[in-house]
Amino acid sequence: MDTPEERRLILKMDVLIPLTLLAAEHPKTISMCELALGIFTLLQYRTASFGELAICRFITGLFEAPFSCRRAALFYVATCLRTMTTGFLASGIIMHLDSAHGLTGWRWLYIICAVLTFRIGIYGLVFFLSTPDKTTSFWLTDAEKELARNRKRRIGGEPVIDFGGEWTVIRRFFTRWHIYALGFFLVPWIMTTQPSGNGAYTLWIKSRGKYSTARLNELTAINPGVGMAFILVYAFLSDHLQTKLPIIIFQSLL
Repeated sequence: MDTPEERRLILKMDVLIPLTLLAAEHPKTISMCELALGIFTLLQYRTASFGELAICRFITGLFEAPFSCRRAALFYVATCLRTMTTGFLASGIIMHLDSAHGLTGWRWLYIICAVLTFRIGIYGLVFFLSTPDKTTSFWLTDAEKELARNRKRRIGGEPVIDFGGEWTVIRRFFTRWHIYALGFFLVPWIMTTQPSGNGAYTLWIKSRGKYSTARLNELTAINPGVGMAFILVYAFLSDHLQTKLPIIIFQSLL
């Protein structure tokens, strides 16, 4: 049974920290990646060719990478929600900011997305915790930090390894065959089963020639909206039945 002090500590963390980051060992790294993501998102408004845009998009993908069943579901639901809101945001920008200050609407889209990204990165640097052993957060009192350490010891938590030890893990990750074998199958899977990510759905709607650019961006919210519902159903069903493989096979066939 948690003490009143422990419940207050947990409530404070629940209010200020996204659930998917509570288990992160390097939350500051995530925040720095978020800021770097904002920089390369902003640079895209200045691109003058497809090659420059492709390079920026590739780099933003690298900085997105640092981001179990229900916890994973929350993460992917947030990803779908991001895609939905981006469509509505793009529609509004195109309708109201196109040609403002000599910039086309798609350039304004990257500027505004970068501003929003910078805010999240700065917020993370200020509020995201490290582990109880290493946290220096100003908004936790010394008593709360010690309480967090005691809770970790009580449940048998192991000390966090330094990053120097993790280089061995990284080297082993890239030198084993699993990453390349699975990657070979992952790429076609993403290209064929995730239309909200590869844009095929949007291109099909555009080919119909019935909608303006602003309306087209609004329609892109349909796909991730449906995806959110399926993600939650599959995740909670997997936890309830305590099985994953049959559900994975079913949703892949579907």
